[in-house]
Amino acid sequence: TINGSWDHLVYVGAGATIIEGGNNNSVATGTIATTLTITGTGDIASVGANSTVTITGAWDDAFSVGAGSTVNELGNNNHVVVGNSGTVNIGGSGNRAATGTSSHVTMDGQFNTAYSVGAGSTVIESGNNNAAAVGNNGTVTINGTGDLVATGVGSSVTLTAAGASNDAYSVGAGSTIYVDGTHNHVATGDGSFVAEGGSSNSVTTGTGSVVVISGTSDSTSASPGSSVTDLGSSNTLVAAPFLLLTMPSAVGSVALGTAGQFFGDQISGFLSGNRIDITDLTPNGGGFSMVFSASTVFVGGTLSVSDGSHAVGLTMLGSYSASLFHAAADGHGGTLITYG
Repeated sequence: TINGSWDHLVYVGAGATIIEGGNNNSVATGTIATTLTITGTGDIASVGANSTVTITGAWDDAFSVGAGSTVNELGNNNHVVVGNSGTVNIGGSGNRAATGTSSHVTMDGQFNTAYSVGAGSTVIESGNNNAAAVGNNGTVTINGTGDLVATGVGSSVTLTAAGASNDAYSVGAGSTIYVDGTHNHVATGDGSFVAEGGSSNSVTTGTGSVVVISGTSDSTSASPGSSVTDLGSSNTLVAAPFLLLTMPSAVGSVALGTAGQFFGDQISGFLSGNRIDITDLTPNGGGFSMVFSASTVFVGGTLSVSDGSHAVGLTMLGSYSASLFHAAADGHGGTLITYG
C-alpha cells in the first residue's frame, strides 16, 4: 500500500496486490498476475501479463500492462497501454488507451480515446463523444452519441438504433457496416457492404461496394462500380459512373447527379413517386429532348436525355412505357425526371 508521494516500488513478486493511493508514485513490477489499484493522482505503473488494474484517480499512467490483463480505467485523464488479448473498460472522462491485438475495449464514459486498438479486437462504444481507432478485422459497436471511429480493412461496424450523430469516418476496405439510429455518418473503403437503416444518415462508399437502404431521409454517395438498392423512402442517392441503382419499393427517393455522374449507370425498378435529378441539364430550352428506346436484348431500354450542351443515356432495367416518362425543371437549373 502506497499512500505517500514520489515513492517508487521497484519490484513486487508475481500474484501481488498493490494499492497506489498517494500522488506521483511509481510501480514497476514486471511480474505476472498482479492486482493493482490506483486511486491517487499522477501515479505511473508497469505490470506483467494476466494482471488486473483499476484506476479511479486522475492523470495516472499505466504505461505498460502485460498481455491478457484486465484494466478498469474509471477516473479522469488517465492513460493505459495494454498488451495483446487485454480487456479495457473505460469510464470517466478524458482517458486514453492503447491495446494489442485481439483485445476487448468497452467505452462507457465521455471524451475518452482508444487511440490505437490492435487488429482483431472488439470495441463497444456506449458513452458520448468518444473516439476509437481500430486495426484490421476489428468489430465495433457504437451505441452512444457523438462518437468517432476509424478501422482497418475487413472490419465489422454497427451503429445501433440507440445512437445518434456518430461518425465512422474511415472504415477500411472489405468491411461490413450496419447503420441505424439517426444523423450518423459513415465513409467506407472499396468493396464494402453497407446496410443503411434509421433516418437522416449519410454514407459514402469506396468503389465496388454494395449498399442496401431500408431507412428514410438517408443520403448515399456510392463510388463507381457500386450497387445501391433503396428499399426505404425519401432517400437521396448521389450518382457516380457505372452504378447499379435499384429502387423497387422506394417512395419519394431521388437519384441525383450531373450528366457525367450518371455515365454508364443502370437504374432498376424506377417507380411512380421516385425521381431522377440531372443537375446540369436544363429542360427549359429549344435543344431539350428525352427519348426512351426499348431494348431488343434485355427487358428495359435506354432513356436518352439532352439539352444540346449535356447529354446522358440511362439504362433503364424493367418494363417501361415511353409515354410515362416526364421531365420538368428541378428549380435549381436541372431536370427532374419522373415516371407514371
